Amino acid sequence: MRTLDQSQNDTGSNSYGNTSTMTEVIANTLTLPGGYSATDFMANHWQKAPVFYAAALSDFTPPLTPEELAGLALDEGVESRLITQLGDQSWQLRHGPFSDADFTTLPESRWTLLIQEANQHVPDFAALLERFNFIPNWRLDDVMVSYSALDGGVGPHIDNYDVFIIQLSGQRRWELNLTPKPDYIEDLPVRILRHFEPQQRYILNPGDMIYIPTGVAHHGVTLQPGLSASVGFRAPAIGHLLAGYYGEQIANQPTDHFYRDPDLTPQQEPGRLDETTISAMAELIRHIPLDNATIGHWLGRYLSEPPTGHELPLLDERPDLTTLKQWLNGTTPLYRSEHYRFIYRHDHDKGQFWFYVGGEAFAIPQRSIEPFRHIANQRQLDATQLRPLLDDSATRLILTELFAMGALYC
Repeated sequence: MRTLDQSQNDTGSNSYGNTSTMTEVIANTLTLPGGYSATDFMANHWQKAPVFYAAALSDFTPPLTPEELAGLALDEGVESRLITQLGDQSWQLRHGPFSDADFTTLPESRWTLLIQEANQHVPDFAALLERFNFIPNWRLDDVMVSYSALDGGVGPHIDNYDVFIIQLSGQRRWELNLTPKPDYIEDLPVRILRHFEPQQRYILNPGDMIYIPTGVAHHGVTLQPGLSASVGFRAPAIGHLLAGYYGEQIANQPTDHFYRDPDLTPQQEPGRLDETTISAMAELIRHIPLDNATIGHWLGRYLSEPPTGHELPLLDERPDLTTLKQWLNGTTPLYRSEHYRFIYRHDHDKGQFWFYVGGEAFAIPQRSIEPFRHIANQRQLDATQLRPLLDDSATRLILTELFAMGALYC
């Protein structure tokens, strides 16, 4: 791990893994990796309690070596971090991109390299997400992959997201506290709990997986150097959710209409805000739409938006019909971009099917619903299911837009 060759990354960060392994699986499967029941998991563990799954991913071969992971960290387009424990309550955090020298000068132990959004750079990690298709797309954050030296870890901490941690190689001990107190060590570049008393312990070997709900404190320490993958599932902060929805509704209100009170009577106490005025203004505020259809349409756009600051893989030119036919000939592999979230929603009251991606909303004709459900539910796509979209001018324009924005690619 400490001897690196930068040429390993010369072929680009998308070169790791084999896209041929991205085989299609049935969406909304009711099994976790390893054949465990997803129904049981969601009922008894999701956002409720940790659970350990032995050999859940024993059939998953790590698609890259520790050296190749370090090669990704040399790339400016890859979000990477190095966390080193300097003492009992002393930690160092460095952000990539890194150089060969950064790795060759690392100590023998107590450090961890982390790569965010590995599913955007390594096709096999994107394919890994198909095994978690029983959780909605909008919940997905990313696949984080890490390499940890002996005794390495990122310290006891609490995450604001749900996570499945998969041991890919090596061995790691995980300690959990189900009722932690969020008291953090001050003046550290990372959020480390000041006091941590473990209530549960697990040893993860290659292929083992543990689920840790949001709010559960956890501390991983490497017993044998190796790779781990974390599949994280986010949830919007309630404050952000409210600010986003009300902010948009407020922005849509006319600014050239003003409050009127033609029935105002003489006031003996001009300093008093009377109930009549409060009721009238409250009624104006209540005019902001709060029906499920309006909120649902906004949620589709909001939840499909890419994270702020992310560079999206836009095409230089919009594909023409001839190009689209070539791409959908059935012999060219077709994929959904990991840079985007794909959501659909059926407004039954209005009889309208909506498809959301990248914060955009597309109204889909009833005759074309199934192909767009296919896109939203699978990462590797069946071109034969999409080819009929070329015969309709409306859906052809939508398909053209999805390719132009880089949401679909060959």
